[in-house]
Amino acid sequence: MKHAAIFVEGYQDRAFLSEWFQLAGIERGPRDAKRGIYVKRARSGSELWIVPTAGTSGLTTAFGDFVAARGGDFDEYLVLQDSDQLTVHEAERRLLQSLGTPPADASLNVACWAPRLEGVIEAALRTVYPSRMPALDRFLSDRVDPPAPTGKELAFAFCAGWRPDSFGDDFFADVLRKPELKVAIEARMANVVTHLKRLADR
Repeated sequence: MKHAAIFVEGYQDRAFLSEWFQLAGIERGPRDAKRGIYVKRARSGSELWIVPTAGTSGLTTAFGDFVAARGGDFDEYLVLQDSDQLTVHEAERRLLQSLGTPPADASLNVACWAPRLEGVIEAALRTVYPSRMPALDRFLSDRVDPPAPTGKELAFAFCAGWRPDSFGDDFFADVLRKPELKVAIEARMANVVTHLKRLADR
């Protein structure tokens, strides 16, 4: 039986996807793949590997190395990345081009969050909890000597203020455990959800 692999930029994306599949009824598999890889077991028994890489710069190299080492065991690949300053269409086009020719007898798909996963979560938080956001906006704007923005600030500030027990990577799973927040998040990443549903139904 062949398996599928999903490549993401880091551990927070991995936590998010792992919880998404968990809520879809896809449990963690018995295999320990090491190197930070999570293995889920699809309904058919096929495995879904969630592979975190060293950010955007390390993603294409990690993908190539993985395919060279394990390509014979996988028939489907999904590569997820933030679109950052690009449109989703352009980011996906460039990402697909950077990965080269897919392995023989395997499919390769790409999808991008816009502008990044944290931005998707922030937009959903603003929709579901509008009364909480002004306090966070004031807090962030009033910081003394703030660092350069990363786009992660509001999501983690919300976590510290309202979900401190889930701090760290788990916050990216915790946001999906609130049904109304999950709906708002998925509405902003339909291009990604399409691929995730297909993989869950393997």
